Order: sequence, then C-alpha cells, then structure tokens
Amino acid sequence: MAEAARIRGYRSSDADEVNRLAIAAFDQFRDAFDDWPAMRAGLSRTSELSSGGETIVADLGDRLAGASAISGPASKRPHSSIRHGRSFACWSSTPSTGARDSGMR
Repeated sequence: MAEAARIRGYRSSDADEVNRLAIAAFDQFRDAFDDWPAMRAGLSRTSELSSGGETIVADLGDRLAGASAISGPASKRPHSSIRHGRSFACWSSTPSTGARDSGMR
C-alpha cells in the first residue's frame, strides 16, 4: 500500500514542483484546449496563486502528490487587478500521483 500523504501548507520551496504538477495534470487534456501553449504558460505559474489565497499540498515525503489553491471572492488573483466575485479552487495531481498514491479518498 502506498504511503499516505501529509497535507500541509504551501512553502515557497514548493513552487517548481507545484508548477510541474499543474502542467502534468492538465497535459492529458492538451487536445481539448484551443491554445495549449498559452494554457501551459499559465499553468507554469500555478504557484503564484498562493499570493491570493490559500494553497495546500499533499506531501509524500520525497515528492508532492498534488496541490490545491483556493481563493475567496474578495481575493486578488495573480496577473489581475480585478477582485473576483466568486471562489476558486483547483486541485492538481498527475494520474500516477493522484488519489490512489496520495492516500486521499
């Protein structure tokens, strides 16, 4: 059985891995996007969401299994001066480090 992930707060040292996870998670859907290069560029900045809300990660010890960014209705999102009137949440994990490997159900 896979080791259970430890959920913890995002650290700035997680940035590269969070960005990599976001790209890997969405790569399987690349053909569904009209402009995958633009989407990929945006995903490569996923860690910046931590500046406008709460970001947590699922830590397996030697690597991250996933990350979740949550921002509320009054928060500013990176790359935008507009305050959004809705909440936003995003979970990113690769198929190989998804719920099965992270111990999350």
